[in-house]
Amino acid sequence: RLVVCQAKVTMEELVRYTLKFHRMIPKVVAEFRNITVGGAISGAALESTSHLYGQFMDTVSWVKAQRGDGEIVTTYKGDS
Repeated sequence: RLVVCQAKVTMEELVRYTLKFHRMIPKVVAEFRNITVGGAISGAALESTSHLYGQFMDTVSWVKAQRGDGEIVTTYKGDS
């Protein structure tokens, strides 16, 4: 399953949404519920399930971001 979220979505909001609509939660959930999904990606969140599934970023399929020069880029899991 895939969940797409926008900027500033917190882990609490992500878990609440996925439980309500998909009856699932991410494999790695940041224990600080107010951290944003982007913060968990850029901060390399290691949590209590990381010994099984890796960092939060390891569960992400792709990321679309805007660079400092305004260009929007997409990177996929496995890109270097």
